[in-house]
Amino acid sequence: MKVRFTRNFRPSAQALFLGAAVSLSLLLAFIASAQQPRQAAPRKSAASAASGDKPAEAVFKNIKSLKGQPATQLIPTMEFMSNSLGVTCEFCHDVKAFEKDTKDEKQTARQMIAMQQSINKVHFKGEREVTCNTCHHGAMHPAAAPTLPDLNADIPEPIHEHAAHHHPAETSSPTEFLDAFLQAAGGEAALAKLTSRTEQGTVSFSQGAESKFESYTRSSGQRSTSIALQQGQALSVFDGHKGWSIYPGHHSRQMSSGEAEATRVEADVEFPANFKQRYSQFRVGHPETISGKPANLLTATRPGEPPVRLYFDPTSKLLIRVIYYVETPLGRIPTQIDITTYASDGGLQLPSRWIVTRPDSRATYKVQSSNQNSPIDDSKFAPPPMTEAAVH
Repeated sequence: MKVRFTRNFRPSAQALFLGAAVSLSLLLAFIASAQQPRQAAPRKSAASAASGDKPAEAVFKNIKSLKGQPATQLIPTMEFMSNSLGVTCEFCHDVKAFEKDTKDEKQTARQMIAMQQSINKVHFKGEREVTCNTCHHGAMHPAAAPTLPDLNADIPEPIHEHAAHHHPAETSSPTEFLDAFLQAAGGEAALAKLTSRTEQGTVSFSQGAESKFESYTRSSGQRSTSIALQQGQALSVFDGHKGWSIYPGHHSRQMSSGEAEATRVEADVEFPANFKQRYSQFRVGHPETISGKPANLLTATRPGEPPVRLYFDPTSKLLIRVIYYVETPLGRIPTQIDITTYASDGGLQLPSRWIVTRPDSRATYKVQSSNQNSPIDDSKFAPPPMTEAAVH
C-alpha cells in the first residue's frame, strides 16, 4: 500500500496513542482533562446521566462556536480540525488553561467555523460540502497557488467521503463479493457459531514503539481493548450501545455516537456475518487498485450513518481493506484498516495482522494468541472508572 502523508507523524506519546487505538475512540482523550469541565465530576454509574446527553457549553468552559452540539462531539471535532491543519492542541490553546482565549489562533478558528457554516448554508443549501480540509489539506495555511508535485514521492490513494464518487458496476448481486468472502472465511453457518473472541498481541507505531494489547469482542458488537503504554493502561470500552475511553492519568470520556458506530464497525471485521445484518443497502463500485493489484469494492450504508467501504481480493475473496468515517459537526474523520494476514482459527479464516491508518498516525497489530467462544465477564464492557488524577 502506497500512502503519502502531507506532514510528519507526531512524536508525542499522546499522538502515538492515537494510532494505537485502532480508532477505538481513545482519540485525543487527554484534551478532555485539559479543557476542564466546570467542576470535577464524581464517579457515575452506567445508568446515570452521561455528559454526552448535555450540550458542550454545559460541560466545558468558554464554548462559543459549537454551542448546542453534544458534549461527546467536542473532542472528535477538535481532532478533525487538528487533522485538517496538521497541528496539535497548543496551536490554538494555552496548554496550561485550555479554556482561556490566550492565543489569537483560537479566535481565528471560531471565525473559520462561522465562515464554513455560512458558505455551506448560502451556497450548498445547508449541506456540508465545504470543511476545514477543503482548503487546508493538512497545512496550517491554505496554499494560494498550486504546488509542484514531488516526482519521487508515492502518489496517495484518495479516500472519497461521498458514496456518489463510486458509481455502481454491473454485477449479478449487490452482495456477491460479501457472499464470496463469507464463504472463503469459513461459511456463514460456521461464522454464526462464533460468539466471542479474545486476542492478545502487539501493536507497533509508525515511530517504532511497540506495546502489548488485549481485546475482548462479542458478536453482539461489544468490544473492549486495552493497550499497555509506558504511562499506564489505555482503555476503550463499547457495551453495544455506548462507549468510553480513557488515557492514563486523564478523564474517562464517553464516545460520540460516531465513535461508537466506528467501534461497532471494527467489531464487525472480526464477526463479518454482521455486515449483512447491520446494513440496509450495498452498492458495488468499480474495482480499485491496492498495492498495485485490483480490488473489488462494496459500499455498505445504513440510514443516518456515513458509508463503510469494503475491499475484497479477487483471488482469495477475503476482505483486505475497510474504510469508515467518524462524523463530527465540521466534517468526517477517515480511518483505513488494511488486513494483511489471515490465520486459520477453529476452521475459520480470521484477521491476525492488520494496519490502521488515520490522517495523523499508523499502527500495526499482530495477534499472538486468540480464543474463540470462551465466556467473557460482563465487567470487561463496563464504563471505566475515573482516575485519581482526573478526579483531582
